[in-house]
Amino acid sequence: MTATPHVLTPIVDRPEQRVWIASALAAVLLALPISQMPLPPVGVTEMLLGLCLAATVAASERWASTTVRIGEQTHNLTLGEVPLVVGLMLVSPGVLLLARITGAFVGLKVFRRQAGHKTAFNIVHLTAETLVAIGLAAAVAPDGLHDGLRLTILGTSVAVAVATGGGLAMAAVMRITAGRPPPGTLVVSTVREGLFASLVASGAAVMGLALWGVSPLLLWGPLAVTTAIVAAHRSGLGLVQANAIQGGLLTFTRSVTGEEDVTATATHLVEATRSLLSAELVAIRLDGLDDGHDPSWIGVGSAEASKLDHDLALDGRHDEAGCCVGSARETVFAALPTGWLAVGMDRASIRPHDRSAVHMVGNHAAVVLANAERGTKLRRQAAEAHHQARHDSLTGLPNRLALRSAIQTAIEADQPFGVLLVDLNDFKQINDALGHAAGDEVLTELAKRLGPVTEGARLLSRLGGDEFAVVATGDQAACVALGQQLNGEIGREVHISSYDLLVGSSVGLALYPDHGTDVGELLKNADLAMYEAKALGGGVAVFGTDSSGRAMRQLEISSAFRHALQEQQLTVVFQPIIDVATSAVTGVEALTRWTHPELGAVSPDEFIAVAEQTGLITELTHFVLDTTLQWQRLWAAAGLDLQVAVNLSPRSLLDAALPRLVQRHLATHGLPANRLTLELTENSVITDPTRTLAALDRLSGLGVRLSVDDFGTGYSSLSYLRNLPIDCVKIDKSFVLPMDGDPRARGLVAGIIGLCDRLGFSVVAEGIETQDVLDALQDMGCASGQGYFISRPLDGAGILDWVRGRSPTEARDSLCVEANNS
Repeated sequence: MTATPHVLTPIVDRPEQRVWIASALAAVLLALPISQMPLPPVGVTEMLLGLCLAATVAASERWASTTVRIGEQTHNLTLGEVPLVVGLMLVSPGVLLLARITGAFVGLKVFRRQAGHKTAFNIVHLTAETLVAIGLAAAVAPDGLHDGLRLTILGTSVAVAVATGGGLAMAAVMRITAGRPPPGTLVVSTVREGLFASLVASGAAVMGLALWGVSPLLLWGPLAVTTAIVAAHRSGLGLVQANAIQGGLLTFTRSVTGEEDVTATATHLVEATRSLLSAELVAIRLDGLDDGHDPSWIGVGSAEASKLDHDLALDGRHDEAGCCVGSARETVFAALPTGWLAVGMDRASIRPHDRSAVHMVGNHAAVVLANAERGTKLRRQAAEAHHQARHDSLTGLPNRLALRSAIQTAIEADQPFGVLLVDLNDFKQINDALGHAAGDEVLTELAKRLGPVTEGARLLSRLGGDEFAVVATGDQAACVALGQQLNGEIGREVHISSYDLLVGSSVGLALYPDHGTDVGELLKNADLAMYEAKALGGGVAVFGTDSSGRAMRQLEISSAFRHALQEQQLTVVFQPIIDVATSAVTGVEALTRWTHPELGAVSPDEFIAVAEQTGLITELTHFVLDTTLQWQRLWAAAGLDLQVAVNLSPRSLLDAALPRLVQRHLATHGLPANRLTLELTENSVITDPTRTLAALDRLSGLGVRLSVDDFGTGYSSLSYLRNLPIDCVKIDKSFVLPMDGDPRARGLVAGIIGLCDRLGFSVVAEGIETQDVLDALQDMGCASGQGYFISRPLDGAGILDWVRGRSPTEARDSLCVEANNS
């Protein structure tokens, strides 16, 4: 049985040229022993026998062969030993050689339409094989094959020679095409694979000759046995190789996850498919993608891509696997949702299950590409949502969230920088006189002007309204100079419609590290300086110099705060929270207020900062907890079972005594822990993650509910909060207020609500001030909401009256009271 190697040639480097050259050189070497062969006269009988042998060789190459792939090599195991052994006995060496060459050419080139370089190599190999067999016959039986023993020895020798020659031929082909010798184990396995088949074929030939000498009718038995063995061998190899492909599909799917973009995934698919199917050509065409690119073939060059397009356009036939085979080449096409998979194979080596394998690979590739396309769309949507969350919808500049992140990054770099807050003077007059559309045009124009001026800065952002901010590098002189440039650009005329407008500005500057070492402190001090500049009529003011008046107020607040705690000047008022879907009251938010006899109303931002700086934050938390739990008990006595919640400052979360303080207050008022919710800002949970998580775990262990307040104003993420024992997320009003008339703001809020719902967080929206916003939140599936449209803050007694004054269908048995010390 002849082992005929067929090379699965790669696309590049044209290795077929090297095969042609090697075949030509081998043919020249073989010409010498052929020229020395005797040429006796050939009679009619011998000529007819030669023609029969040639026909038998052609038939064995075409129909009595089995294709075996080893690595990237394809081998055809044929019944070529049968006519070889028979010919050694019946015809002269010259006739035998001519018959085998002629028959091989017809079988390989005519019947199987094998490529020219492969046919040439195979014929040279067959010629060498025939010459070796002729030599063996001369050595074993120099006076003729007249007995069974010599014939048996010859048949065995020919089988060994053919199998060994097949392995050497495979090694030669791999050395020529791949440029490196094959592993020794691969050669040995090829010889072992071919030896059994060669022994079977040679044995059949020897047996047939012996039986012929007795009676030609006896040949039908060996012929049937041989045919059965070949059929079983082909079936078994096909089953093994088909199962190997089935098993390889699992590795194939795992190796190509579809986590990258579609183009990168398609590139990996091409490589994985080529490895799985050992194909000469694999390419994927991507059609109809959302990236705006024209359809293109991945895995081949432009010339090969044009051929594939041509083949795909031809009218093909559909085989049993559901694939289309182009009529111009042996390329199997499988349809994909995003285009086509093309697998090119040597026509002579295509097996029945190959096209089914292409079909299966196509199904897997379709799933992987679909996942990759969905992943690309989701990543694009996430990137757009992230951009919207961090950029101003009007000017396209980074917003407050991005500003805080840029300041934090600059702090971590620990190099001097400045934060400049820019406020437009009397901008409200433009809106009142010309309308908000004209005001938006002014803001857009000014944003364009400030861009070139701040190219060397870390960030230019719009905070909302008529405020801009810049994170500038350098010392005080450099930052002041930049502030003056900003004032100069803003002060130039702005042409809107038929009006030439003059806009002034006030710039406040806070420097790191002189005026603050954290984001909040720098923003606060820059804001103080900006108001000082505005009080002076514009220009640039630096914190600590021109803003001394505000610094004095901060000192007075700090001095008076301890006395205010002791004299109980602080009060708590409550703002109702409703179920967005039903309008039923579900809770109230408690707000801490302070009115000083001389300073007047002091904002929570002012006195909470003082409490943290002076170490009084624990006393403030104690006051709010005690007051809120006391109201809870009074409401319960009046028939209202209320759950209360208290906001915690970042400093409180770092206090190891906080869990004991909470537990003591709950015990004092006789309330179960699950009736208390503690709220914390999102930045507080990432200030010191290790200590914060430990405190949250202890609080959660008490049975207290935990909530994140003002979500979206910091730089945490829902994926990070998912790892904390959090029950609820409150969307900051800075996201809710713009929903009235801004579709992009609504989309952002809807995205946050959807993510919270999937992560198992309940959601409360703050800052509801219109019915339209309330209706939109209801459509988005938001659970709860609060704002001036629902009710302004009320004192404890007022809450009781307000709840009882609502219709019974709007009330619930349980209300949530959120005590906020801000």
